[in-house]
Amino acid sequence: MNLNIKGVDLSSYQAGISYPALKAAGVKFAIIRAGFADSADRTLAAHVNGCTAQGIDYGFYWYSYAESVEEARAEAAACVDVIKNYSPAYPVFFDAEESKIAREVGRTVMTDIALEFVSEMSKAGYSAGVYANPSWLLYFYEKDRLVGKTDIWLAHWTESPNIPTRYDFGQKIWQWGIEELDGMAVDGDVAYYEPAPEEKTIDQLADEVIAGLWGSGEERRRALTEAGYDYDEVQRAVNRKLYGEEKDISVGDLVRVKNGALTYNGDPLAPFVYSTVYTVSELRGDRAVITYKGEVTAAVNVSDLIRV
Repeated sequence: MNLNIKGVDLSSYQAGISYPALKAAGVKFAIIRAGFADSADRTLAAHVNGCTAQGIDYGFYWYSYAESVEEARAEAAACVDVIKNYSPAYPVFFDAEESKIAREVGRTVMTDIALEFVSEMSKAGYSAGVYANPSWLLYFYEKDRLVGKTDIWLAHWTESPNIPTRYDFGQKIWQWGIEELDGMAVDGDVAYYEPAPEEKTIDQLADEVIAGLWGSGEERRRALTEAGYDYDEVQRAVNRKLYGEEKDISVGDLVRVKNGALTYNGDPLAPFVYSTVYTVSELRGDRAVITYKGEVTAAVNVSDLIRV
């Protein structure tokens, strides 16, 4: 275990956290709660979007209340439904912490439940694993059916990433304790590997942009560029998907601005703008500069222009 990559867990308990602050603190990945039982975490989209915009890799976990294999299958289906538009670099983890359920169903059934969830996630195309502390692995699960068979995210708090856990379950990720980031208590993690970078097609990136995963305006340009993608090429694909080839705008086109449109930075436009014909003088991705009689009027979103 030579790599020690800094990570955190995120859920609704960290609503409103600053993602730039996480990046500044050296966080490279986040394991985000996708949901629990049959419900999505209300902060799921915000955490995914925030991490993506900062170049922070992410995975998911699902907090389980399943008491049978059938219920585990239903929870897995709910999880797939809420993460289907995302592309996690790290696994989707099964997280069972209800000791009362574990005692009632027994070690064999509890292990069956965990493995059913992992199996269903794998069928859906996701890497998957199990989150557990040493007690659960030793007493609530049949350890030999999990260790070495699926990814383990081990929770063993030493209260410092510099004080290593004494347990070795072949874990890929270790949760070491709590630290404060951006004024919030956050579970700290260490990953012992970096996921291989995913080669995404322009169409995949365009779909992610449309889903809101890369922000907007200059934030989108920066995030895509820092991730090594050609912003202009991605934006052209976005425009094609949203508006069709026939609605592409080019430099020199005569255009009107859609009623109610704002500037590219989100500021209001003067009322007369919507009744005037302009010339497109500059295009950068989804940003268009419009002029009237040679004078710059505003920079607006390409999607807010109608060719005349």
